Amino acid sequence: MFLSMFFAVAAIAVAQPVLELDYTKGTLPPNTVSVISQQFKDTYDHPKFVKDGKEYALFCGGKNQYGHFTIAGNWPFKANAPFTITCSFKSRGGWVTPVIYFRDSFYSKSGFTIMRSGPQLHLQIGKDYIISSDKQNPLQKNTRYFVTVSWDGKVWRMTVNGREFTGKKNPPFILPSAAVKLHVGGYNTRTNNVFEGTVRKVKIYDKALSMDEIYAILEKEIEELEAAK
Repeated sequence: MFLSMFFAVAAIAVAQPVLELDYTKGTLPPNTVSVISQQFKDTYDHPKFVKDGKEYALFCGGKNQYGHFTIAGNWPFKANAPFTITCSFKSRGGWVTPVIYFRDSFYSKSGFTIMRSGPQLHLQIGKDYIISSDKQNPLQKNTRYFVTVSWDGKVWRMTVNGREFTGKKNPPFILPSAAVKLHVGGYNTRTNNVFEGTVRKVKIYDKALSMDEIYAILEKEIEELEAAK
């Protein structure tokens, strides 16, 4: 269940994503592949999907931050264009583990990473965590979170369960090379930086969503979760 929060949201049309990675059916979305850390390639025995109420969620990690994650073969990001990416997830803990990874290399200036590091969630560009969640309100284990990251052409924004966080730095969004894939729950099969948790859905929008639109999407997500219990 999401942390307790309720919104009085005026009626607003829910924005439609240009790409949706839906793991709730217990199968991989189209153009998505499953990968496993090389250390456990032949011995990894954990299910790749786990029950989440009446639905399923993608199971990431598995063995000391090694394990399973997925890579999407297509993405709709465009150079110099606004976007919003959303992700519904639960965490089991861990340090320096990407929830979403979209960049040429771990410290490249291109793209971005949504990173779980200990008790906080970060938006990382280059080597910097340019936006971070509140250290005084740490992420709780096995609690559902809904994160959004948006770029409007000038400013980066991040929300966690509807709460907005802004950073002091606003580096430009540099589109990675065409060969780069969108990683969900990890970034490299040779490292121990696989996200420890589950992912329900990832969506990408071709606009920087307003807070009203984010609240409307979150409200719909909560309704879907209640129906799936």
